[in-house]
Amino acid sequence: MKTIRFGDALQEFSEEFALARNASEILPEILGPSASLVEAEWGLENDLKGRALITLRLKDFTGEVVGKFAPDELRSPSQTSFRLYRLWGDLLQVQNEMQLKALQESRV
Repeated sequence: MKTIRFGDALQEFSEEFALARNASEILPEILGPSASLVEAEWGLENDLKGRALITLRLKDFTGEVVGKFAPDELRSPSQTSFRLYRLWGDLLQVQNEMQLKALQESRV
């Protein structure tokens, strides 16, 4: 990974912080060769009902995406992998849109 950061608010909650750290361990495998180009930033926020949500922002030279995870999702290895793959797919979609736009502009 280019960088992985953990927000101060997240670090104040040991269980949520541990869940984010554990998920970070599989992130390079999911991102593959592109991992060295991607920055990850974990945070913590509350939903409208006051429940904790762990956030993950993935960012590269094309843009960024944010995923919000309930702690239960990150307790399940299969659910964690599924959600991280989906978030990575969202960032790849941003990359594709940027490339498509550049191609369209070059044809004008």
